[in-house]
Amino acid sequence: MDEQRFGPYSLWHYKHFLKEIEGGVEMEDIVDYKLPFGIIGQLVQPLLVAPKLKEIFIYRRHKLIELFGDYSGEIIKNQDLKENFLT
Repeated sequence: MDEQRFGPYSLWHYKHFLKEIEGGVEMEDIVDYKLPFGIIGQLVQPLLVAPKLKEIFIYRRHKLIELFGDYSGEIIKNQDLKENFLT
């Protein structure tokens, strides 16, 4: 788990889970975060922060595929970022 102690977020916990599966490794990320600035932070979260986080993880997925290849088996789980915005 990664935890931000100082930085732009009031809270940032980022958990990584790796699990061996037939033909590869399943990777799951769960991000729990809270923005500063109260209601203002809550207002900018869906407009600025959530799309940027999604962009970052999409880039990482493409980079991992570039480096290690795509998984050719059936993907069962949702590939979206599990993002928990805490208010």
